Amino acid sequence: MAVPTALSSDDLWRYVPSTDVYLGRAGAPSWLDELDIHSGPPFVKMGTHTSSIDEWFVIDDAFQQEVALRRRLLAEQRDVVFDCRPTAEAAAEETLELVSAWLRERGLRCEPADENPLAAAGTMVPDDLCLMVPRDGDWWFDAGLVCFPSIWRLVDKIGRSTTSVHDTVAHYRDDLAGKVDRYFHAMPVERLVWRRNLSIKPWPLLHVPTTKPQQPLGPLQPAADGSPFWLRSERQTLRRLPRTGAILFTIKVQIAPASVLLHRPDVAARLAAMYRAFDPSMDGYKVAANDLHIGFVPWLEQVAAGAIGG
Repeated sequence: MAVPTALSSDDLWRYVPSTDVYLGRAGAPSWLDELDIHSGPPFVKMGTHTSSIDEWFVIDDAFQQEVALRRRLLAEQRDVVFDCRPTAEAAAEETLELVSAWLRERGLRCEPADENPLAAAGTMVPDDLCLMVPRDGDWWFDAGLVCFPSIWRLVDKIGRSTTSVHDTVAHYRDDLAGKVDRYFHAMPVERLVWRRNLSIKPWPLLHVPTTKPQQPLGPLQPAADGSPFWLRSERQTLRRLPRTGAILFTIKVQIAPASVLLHRPDVAARLAAMYRAFDPSMDGYKVAANDLHIGFVPWLEQVAAGAIGG
């Protein structure tokens, strides 16, 4: 794929979503209570929860805007956001069938906007869609429509095994690699599981296909309302496909301004404790260039102590 080696901030800001839909919500989002916020090791956990197929995708007030942005990205940045290897073609067709049926059963009409079945499915929902294909005794990331990556590039991950895909994740190889592979091998058909993660970014961008050295930076000192920082959470689901046995990994990115924590000082306190407890590896992975310890973590502690209120 012909992928640019670097993206400028102007390139990224061309695809910034309208923030009105995220700023106009009252109070704190309910998904804050789904976060696994803990201090100290283990720093990374699977943290999966079983759910009903009815809850496969989130239908929220950002749905249409995000689907439209995904269609635009596929049209304008296809080589950046999409790839499908021949080994994943059958699973891609099965994915389109299942996604189409799920939407149709709920009265949601969203026509596919691509000839490739995986890309078509990914233009009907706001989630990124990744296919892990079983072959050679391992699981391989053989196809994906990834419009909203958080500082990683599809071209660097596609065609690699589960462990290799996560080689930049702190503590993954030692603490999670074996557990994830065993979980994939044992996962039954039709069980839907979900998990969440969280990161803090100084911008509301959804589309950030960069490496860490290329990531856009922002001011390190937050204002009283926490701006310009945003909470970025990925609601991830896993579903084993019944016909091909591949695992479909979906990623729904949900963002909220840091100001929502003014309504949840309890969450601010737990986040501050988590960041303070990070070891050097987690600091390098989660904090990176936007050093949260300079301004954001002290802001969290002020919110937790009631020094700043909503």
